[in-house]
This record gives sequence, C-alpha cells and structure tokens, in this order.
Amino acid sequence: MLAHYYDGTSTQEEEKYLRIYFKNTDRVAPELRTEGEIFRSLSDIPTPQLPDGLESRLSDAIDSWADAEAKAEVNRKRLRPIKLRAAIGIAAALAVVLALGIFLPFRENTTPLHADTCATPEEAYAQTEKALQIFAGAINKSLAGMETVTETSERIQEQVHGQLQQLNNI
Repeated sequence: MLAHYYDGTSTQEEEKYLRIYFKNTDRVAPELRTEGEIFRSLSDIPTPQLPDGLESRLSDAIDSWADAEAKAEVNRKRLRPIKLRAAIGIAAALAVVLALGIFLPFRENTTPLHADTCATPEEAYAQTEKALQIFAGAINKSLAGMETVTETSERIQEQVHGQLQQLNNI
C-alpha cells in the first residue's frame, strides 16, 4: 500500500489508512519508522488554497494560446514556399518556350516540316547536341532563378513570422 502511495496510484481510502497507521508511532513496524517520519512530515503540509478564478484564468490563457497557434499555422500554410516538383515543372515549361522562341524564327519557311534539313547523320547529331545544350542551359538558368525566388520567399516568410510574433506579444 505504501508503494502505491509513492507511485501516486493509491486511493483516498488507502491514504487515510496510512495516515492513521503512521500517526501512532508505537504501532509502526521498526523497518517502516523512517517511512513513517517521512509520511507524517508530508501529511503535516497543509493543502494550499488556490486563488479564486484561477481555473478560469488558466483555461482562458490556454484557449488564447491555442487560437494564436492556429492563426500562426494558417499563416505558415499561406506562406509555404513553392514545392521543388512544381518549380522544376515551371522551369521545364519555360525552357521549352524559350527553346521554341529561339529556334522557330530561324526555321526556313520554304522547307516543308517533313523534309530532311541535315545532309548527314553526323550533322543531325551535331544540331541535336547543340539544341540540347541550349535547352540544358535554359533549364540551369531557370533553376538558378527558382533558387533565388525560394531564398527570397523564405526571407519574406521569416520577416512576416517575426512581425506576427511581435504582434502576438503586444
């Protein structure tokens, strides 16, 4: 029963029994005298009086903290940076548009689309390699731009979060 008391799992009836048992020091077993002294000293501590309205004030404070956290979460969701997959998709689309903008003006209008424009496979390979290098350069440039956008949006998000924290502290 004493183990239950120390574990915090004792019932009120068990605690009442222990108080009565340890109150009379003559009946306490010799091996439990030290625990009896400890128990008596703990039992002599008066129950503290709580201020009126403490429970409602604590409840109101917890509710306001929960509301502030919910508002902060909404703001974090609004300011979430663009996801990497979407950024790569946008960069790829921009690269395709850029490549089409570069190559379409130089195409000869007299040549039908299905006609061969390269005399040898080596010339076709060289043209393809050149086009892919331009395309890769455009993608790299777009990715670098997206990194700049991501860094800027993160800085803005940190500034907005800091301002919100200052407003919450007011």
